[in-house]
This record gives sequence, C-alpha cells and structure tokens, in this order.
Amino acid sequence: MSTEDDPATTTTATSALAELFGPAPLPPAATDELQSMLRLYKLTPEELFFKWESYSLKLNYDADINISVDLVRDFKRDVQQMLEAEVRGKRAAGGAGPRAVKAEAGAGDALGLFDTPRKNTGTKRKYDRTPFEAPSSKKYAANDGIASSPLPVRTPMKSLSISQPPPITPFSKRPSPYTIRETFNSHLSKPDPPTDPTTFSTRIRLTANVDVKKFSYRPMYQKQYESSRTLDDKIEAFLSLISDTHNIPFDEFTDPSSASPGDVVAIGRICSDSVSDGKLNQASLVLESCRRVGAGSRIPLKFDKLEKLPESFTGKEGNSFSLFPGQIVALRGVNPNGKFFSVKEILGIPPLPIAASQQQDLLATNQKCVGGLRVMIAVGPYTTHDNLDYEPLTELCERARDSKPDVLILLGPFIDIDHPMIAEGDFDLDTTGDDAPDDPEIGATLEDLFRQRISSKIRIVDANATMVILIPSTRDAVSKHISFPQEALSKRNLELGKHVKCLPNPVVFSLNEVVVAATTVDTLFDLCRAQILIHPTSLPPAPQSTISIPPTNRALRHILTQRAFYPLFPPPPAPGAASAGAGGGGPPLDLPHLWLADLNILPDVLIFPSQLDAFARAVDSVVAVNPGRVCRKAGYGTFVEMWIGGRDEDKGEEVSKEGKVEHKVWERARVDVIGV
Repeated sequence: MSTEDDPATTTTATSALAELFGPAPLPPAATDELQSMLRLYKLTPEELFFKWESYSLKLNYDADINISVDLVRDFKRDVQQMLEAEVRGKRAAGGAGPRAVKAEAGAGDALGLFDTPRKNTGTKRKYDRTPFEAPSSKKYAANDGIASSPLPVRTPMKSLSISQPPPITPFSKRPSPYTIRETFNSHLSKPDPPTDPTTFSTRIRLTANVDVKKFSYRPMYQKQYESSRTLDDKIEAFLSLISDTHNIPFDEFTDPSSASPGDVVAIGRICSDSVSDGKLNQASLVLESCRRVGAGSRIPLKFDKLEKLPESFTGKEGNSFSLFPGQIVALRGVNPNGKFFSVKEILGIPPLPIAASQQQDLLATNQKCVGGLRVMIAVGPYTTHDNLDYEPLTELCERARDSKPDVLILLGPFIDIDHPMIAEGDFDLDTTGDDAPDDPEIGATLEDLFRQRISSKIRIVDANATMVILIPSTRDAVSKHISFPQEALSKRNLELGKHVKCLPNPVVFSLNEVVVAATTVDTLFDLCRAQILIHPTSLPPAPQSTISIPPTNRALRHILTQRAFYPLFPPPPAPGAASAGAGGGGPPLDLPHLWLADLNILPDVLIFPSQLDAFARAVDSVVAVNPGRVCRKAGYGTFVEMWIGGRDEDKGEEVSKEGKVEHKVWERARVDVIGV
C-alpha cells in the first residue's frame, strides 16, 4: 500500500486541511477534491493553502468565504491551467536546463507550480471554446511527465462569473467601514483619544537609525564588479558571524566543490541551476561560495543524510526547514566525489542584537509620553483604479485629525505608476485653487497632482498633535529613484508641512525608545512564493503542530535571520517573464547599494506591507505588522492603529551590566487591523 493511500496519512491530511481552511467546516466533497490535489501535484496541505490564498487574492474573495465543492473545483481548474501554461512557456523558451527536473516528493515551492496571480489588464478574457464545451483530450493530455486529470463538463454559471472582477463599490457605499478585522494583544484596553491639547514635539522623539543622505545615490549606474563585490561581501560578513559564534577558525572553512575525505564546513549562497525560470526544487539546489573560500564555485546540495538542525529550527519549524534563492547558509558535510555536497548539519546563524535602552531613559519617556504611544499606519494605493479622487486618503486624514495619534505613518505608492489613468496620462487638475499648477498653459505634472490630491489632504491632519511620516515606493511616479534602496521624497517640491517627515525606503527609525523597521517592498509575498519546504527523510517526521505554521512566519524569520529587508537574489520574475527583473516581478535592485537595506538590530516593530492578507502578530519577540493596502484594484482594504503602553516601573525588569533594559514591545503593544 502506497503512502498516498495510507489511512493514517489521509487522516492527517484531512485534519490539516480542516485547520487551514477553517474555521467553517469543509463539505466532505470539497475535502475529497482538496486531497486529490495533494496527491496530483504532490503538495503539502500548507502549500495547497498558500495556493488558495493566492487564488482568493486574484478574485478578491473575502477571507471568510464559504468554501463549496464547486469553488474548490474552479480552484483546481485554475491550478491545472496555470500548470499547463507554464509547461507551454518552457517549451516555447527552448526547454528546461540540464538539471531542471521534477521536484522530489516532499519538496516544492511554498506557492506551488505557478508564480503569481495573473495581472488584471482590464480586458475581458478570450475563451478558446464555448463555456458549455468539454475540455478536449488534446489540451489536457499529460505534458512532460506531469500528471493531469480530465475536468468535468461544466455549466457557465459559476466559472464565467468568477473570472471577471466585481464592480467597484462607491466609497460612500462601502460595506462595514471601520470594522476591526484582527487584534493583536486584545487583552490590552484601547485608550481614548486625548482631550487635553498636546503637541507631538513634547511627546515624541524621532531618530533615524540610518544615514539618510547615503540613499541619494545615482540610480541606474551599476558597475558589474561593484555588484559582484557586494554579493561577495555579504557571504564574507556571515562567514565572520559563523566563525565567532561556533568558534570555527577561518582556515577550516573549505571550498564545498572540492572532494573531501571527511566532514568540512562550507558557507555560501543558495542558488538554482535551472536555466529556464530559476525556481528552486531539491534537484536544482546549488551552493555558491565566496571568492575568498571557493572562488565563487557552485556545487549541488543533497540533504538525504541530514542529521542535525539548529535549535531555532527544531523548536519552531519541527524537523523541516525552508530555503530560498539568495539565502546565506553555513553547512557541515562531505563531498565524496567532487560532484555534490552531502549536508549533515545546518549551522545556526546568531540572532540580531536585541533593542535595549538605559533604564533612566525609559523612565523619562514614561513621564513624557503619558498614556503610551499612539500610531496609525496606512499603505497605498490610496485610490481605486477607476478614479483619482483619493477619497480613502481624505477619510484617513480626517480620522487622524479626530483621534489625534502621535504619529501617522503613510507608506507608498502615493501616485501609483501602475494606475491606468496615470499610465495613460488621463487626468485633469483644478486650475483655479491654491494648489493649481504654476503655469496651466504648460500642463500639469505628476508633482502638481501630488500637491493637489495628496499634500492638500495631509494638511487636514492636526499639525500640532500628529507627526506624519512618508515612506515612498518604487511604484511612486513622483520619485526620481526607481531602484531599491530608494531615496526619500522631496518635501520642498511637494509642498509638505513642517510636521511631515520624509524617510527613505527601507528605513529603521526610533519613536522614543521603540525601534521600527519599515519598507514598501512586498518581501513577504516574494519570499513565500520563492521558498521551498524540505522534510529530510533522515530525520523523524515533523510534529503535527508545524503543519499549520503560516508561510509568512517563515518568511519573517528569514528576514530577521538573514539581516536584510530583501534577502532574495535574484528577485523573482513576473508571471510569464523570461528573466528576473521584468516588470511586475520583484523590486529593481541596485546591488552596489543593497547594503543600505541591511538590518543591524532586532527591531521592536516590523512594518512589511504585502498583498497577502493583513495581520499583526509576534514573531521572535518582534511585533510584525502587515497593514494591508488601503485600496485594491476593485475595492477597499485595511489600515492599522497601534498603541504601545509605557514600561511598568514596578515589574522589576532585568538590567544588563551596561544598565540597559530590553524594550519588550510585543508584551505592551495592542494592534488593530481595521477595514477602511
């Protein structure tokens, strides 16, 4: 009897599916369909659920939608079509690389067999056949050894209705505004807005923990040797960390591509040797060494004899782990014949230094910021794709004016270059008001649009009570920097007030003692679809509790462990793109300046916006927040309100030899994810 037919395995998969796709119980027929997808595509329940999240995002489904058997069949149909499109694309590109073979059982990327949801171009999809026609046997024949199953004859009622985006609801008629979707630390009471007149300058001290001027570099001026040196320096930096942590002398680090009679220690970057699309699987994993140790050589990796994982893995991930392109790893193993490196142990990477402050400084902050720190966070786009009225931004600024948070953090894109009206230049401005263009005869610029539609609304916020922080996006049309890391916006050109602070992307800054790390790059989504999960057969099976670990938690741990806002390299390509860096894929990286996106301290709060569902949770003693987007293409999203209470002076916190106390913001922060 095969493992797939094992009743114990089926029962485990059924319980895992019920937990992931809950809380509403799944119909038995829907569970059967999901289990067939697990067998057909050789996925774990977690990987299948991540596919479902991507599918739901593409069709703008609510998170609490009732999952019926028809909905699951449409989901299966979409996965099948995307798989066949990928195979056709590989054939058109001339076939896969020499080692781009099918993944082994137990491996696969966290998103699955396709990259990202299809981009909505605003045009109706053309069908190759009538909706009533059954799929032809030729179209659904098995391709390149990949299993395929025929689909049933269907009526057009369901499939046609879900393939088209729903109409955009007018902002004034949106359902259930300001509904709390999720709360972190709900046991903490939410404070009332202040009644006495206060100014943020007496309560808040903003400190940038990066050199902002260094972000004003010249973009699109990369030199190949500088890019290579930056990538190599990253491996060298981790080599020093591993050497100090595990007491391994430098001369014991060995070229992993050379045959060795005994165990050696190797360090390098995870890469894929697949020429066609660069996606990882266990058959295409290679380790790229640095020039100092291995002259940049690459060697295939095998984990079938893995004996030991770091304690940080076994305590949180079970006996499994994930890898992604660009990840720096330290391995102990043997190269028996010069053809592959057999890994026996993965060495742990030391964590980032924990944020701490002098005890007397924390006491002074408690006296200055009475009632705790109040922060409001929102992420663009701030208008839907059918207009440039920015009504949601107006509503948010009015809410900030009434509730008077100490800080309002607005992250881009503000004027989204992907907005249809911006891309076509189809917009008009008021030529009579105070924010009218200087010379209407010349025509309006994008900066004029920003001043009239965004700067004017930011002025609604009480300039005395609330500090406003703006962080740009690589999709911002008014930013002269089109690469990541990205320079801050120009306050002078955009006519922003004194209470507005413009910071670069990414940035680490402090609000009083609280260390905040923020970026507008969707690292979480790229990491979740790029990482692969590996369950070594040489280790005992992972406990049931690890099956339900959200992929975003793994991604957040990778960000902290790799000490970088964007640790992937190369960035994933757009769907159907021939190479990385194409439009719609990962961010355009400026490699010589990528060190500006490094993390040097464990932040108290991580702000990582993503197109994935909004959340707020604690990961490794860090409050991780995905505020969601204020607007999506066909509707409205979420924003975040956060309150951080002061330190309890009577708690008796442990004080270090230097007189410092850990912040432990995750214990005293309440975060509400609120619908716009």
